[in-house]
Amino acid sequence: MGRAGPRPALRAGGLPRHLDHRQRAGHPHPFPPRAGRHVRRLRHPPERGGGPPAGGTVAGAGGAAPLRGDGGQPRGKGRHAMTRHYLALDGMRGVAALAVVLYHIAAVPHLRAPSGYLAVDFFFALSGFVIAHAYRRRLLDGMSFAEFTMLRIARLYPVLLLGFLLASMRGAALLLLGDPGAPSIEELVSGSTLNLVLLPTPIVGAYMFLNVPAWSLMFEIIANLAYARWVGLLTSGALVGVLLVSGVLLVPVAYAGLFGAGGTIDTFHVGLVRVIFSFSMGLLLHGLRERFPALTLNPYLLVALLFAALAAPIAHPLYDLVFVVVLTPAFLILGANSRSFLGAKWLGEISYPVYALHYSLLSIGSLAAGKAGIPPWVGMVGLVAAFCLATPLLTQFYDIPFRQRLRQAMGRALALAEPRAGADASSGRSA
Repeated sequence: MGRAGPRPALRAGGLPRHLDHRQRAGHPHPFPPRAGRHVRRLRHPPERGGGPPAGGTVAGAGGAAPLRGDGGQPRGKGRHAMTRHYLALDGMRGVAALAVVLYHIAAVPHLRAPSGYLAVDFFFALSGFVIAHAYRRRLLDGMSFAEFTMLRIARLYPVLLLGFLLASMRGAALLLLGDPGAPSIEELVSGSTLNLVLLPTPIVGAYMFLNVPAWSLMFEIIANLAYARWVGLLTSGALVGVLLVSGVLLVPVAYAGLFGAGGTIDTFHVGLVRVIFSFSMGLLLHGLRERFPALTLNPYLLVALLFAALAAPIAHPLYDLVFVVVLTPAFLILGANSRSFLGAKWLGEISYPVYALHYSLLSIGSLAAGKAGIPPWVGMVGLVAAFCLATPLLTQFYDIPFRQRLRQAMGRALALAEPRAGADASSGRSA
């Protein structure tokens, strides 16, 4: 069950609504200055919108705010023009997240996704596209690495925290019930502490054994931070070189049957190759998006084809390679050019929470169904379906408020830390 990871893809670009009026009023910083305190001023005001999905992508995950723009139509001209909404990509992310759920259940009659583990590679590529869309210009215009990290943590952590808390409670319940699959006390303690800050658990093979899909989120965060650090070096030519090297390395991964792996210590290299290739592909496609012909496809047909590709019962390494190298970029290009469709916004909103929490929900649903004497898949599907319906409430009353508080707290810490860093640098030069 550890083959499929996360996702996917999350949104950190926009400002909280209660802070946004300061931007409209011309204030250059999202956090208001306080008397007697230095507040860092950005060299350029941040672009409005464009953050990655709510898990975005991750992506682009708000509640899961949608990717800004509207069906690919530009809203303005100039360097800080309103960005585009890619609502179809939001919906596609949600469909891919549901495919991961079906892959992990693997027991729903007539509804399975044997190739659902490939959704992780789709998430990685979508994350690259979304991060470039939301942050490339802002990073090149002066957004610091610390600011970027603050925004990404605030966007991703509330749902991740909930996922790990739920997984810890599930593990504790299994331990108390004497379940043969329960973690040991040492595993539970280490997982409940280290995994909460996305650190791998050293005494267990899987990095995030309590909430297995979080391994892909760990790799996605690594890719995000690497992008922010070296964005100026990642030209189209450099990205092509990265794709050629990592693409060659994907071939032995595929023919060893390791697509879908990457969540354990002995398959770390597999996860690294997968994220490097697909994330770089997303970055390149975003940079070249204006050069592609405006190919379009009916959005309902596009979503159906994506699900069919992830549900295909084809256990062959060549299919894995074709999906990652050919189909994934095709889906991204068509999705970026596509108009929205009914349910796209909702699918985008549930994608990150469903991906981050579904593993624990499936375990709890299976356990409850067993106690009730009904097929385990009924309990699993029922609990996940109920969670999907309740996700908008989770977003409104937990995720968004938590994100806003995190941004405020980290913004204040960032503002206080900079004067100290400046003073240390000045004293060093004086010495």
